Amino acid sequence: MRASTPVLHRLLPAPEGPVDPLEAYGGLAGPAGRPAVRVNMIASLDGAAVVDGVSGGLGGPPDRLVYLALRTLADVVASLGHAPEAVSTAVNGAFVARPARATQRLAEGDQVLLFQPIVGG
Repeated sequence: MRASTPVLHRLLPAPEGPVDPLEAYGGLAGPAGRPAVRVNMIASLDGAAVVDGVSGGLGGPPDRLVYLALRTLADVVASLGHAPEAVSTAVNGAFVARPARATQRLAEGDQVLLFQPIVGG
């Protein structure tokens, strides 16, 4: 586990910890050639959280890493409202072809570039 990684403990299928969120969730793949849906949520029994008498958000740095580990380049293109065929993409300066976007995981600090290809002549 990297020194800067927040502590996360796995509860199911068997308790384990600490685990690196990027290692635990980064390799999840959907069925070959089929869309997949993943759900990531944070909840409490009564919908509130109080620590030391102060209420606040339930999520923290480990939750952000899990979210990033589950996020792909295809998710980014879709969340920005672009049709997949309307833009070309690159991550950290390397071109990512449209079919590879669904498996291209993103990490904290990655630089994502979306651009419109120039066609014609």
